[in-house]
Amino acid sequence: RDLHYPLRRQRLMCIRDSIYFSVTGYIPVQINLLPAPTVDILCAGDCDAERTVQIGGGIPGYDILVALDGVQIDSVHLDPFQQTFLVDSLCDGDYTVTVIDTCGDQSSVSFTITEPPLLDPGNAAIAVDSITCYDADDGQISLSPSGGTPGYTYEWFDAVTGLAIGNTSNPTGNVLAPGQYYAVITDANACDTITDTITLFNPPELKASITSAIDPVCNGDNNGSITITI
Repeated sequence: RDLHYPLRRQRLMCIRDSIYFSVTGYIPVQINLLPAPTVDILCAGDCDAERTVQIGGGIPGYDILVALDGVQIDSVHLDPFQQTFLVDSLCDGDYTVTVIDTCGDQSSVSFTITEPPLLDPGNAAIAVDSITCYDADDGQISLSPSGGTPGYTYEWFDAVTGLAIGNTSNPTGNVLAPGQYYAVITDANACDTITDTITLFNPPELKASITSAIDPVCNGDNNGSITITI
């Protein structure tokens, strides 16, 4: 609380004038998590989230301690007039930020940082529709990714040359010739992952050869024959 005192100057037992002054009570140090600005983790495994805390009260000359899952990971001494602090490079986990003023008084605030699920290319679920005929361009590869942030796009590559052969929002690669392929899958947050190499095999070429031919015995007969080996 604030206390007010009169300071009186006396002369010959008479009050000539008075000066009033006040003593402000100590305000405990406080720390609050600001709702903005904030930066969240967009891709699993990244450590790029940010939160801002605001400090007040106490005696300036604050120390900031940052703990992740109960283990201190950072400490910073603030300038005397600094009242906000950006906590950055945050990974997935539970955080506690503690402020300690010059007198040793302290206050804490806690928050949780979460990350999206890991973007999985779904290699185990890749479906292949084989090429129907020798050197045909009708093979198909169907992908089933999961995790990340849905809204996937697919860029297909020739695994031998490394050249891109198409970009689509359709998880099925169509009209593919015999060869080896892979796809880069990108989610709505621009996180990406790469599938295993997938092979479309070329069916054996259909070949036929005449192994024997017997002419008709007489003109107009239909007793001739041709034997073909495939």
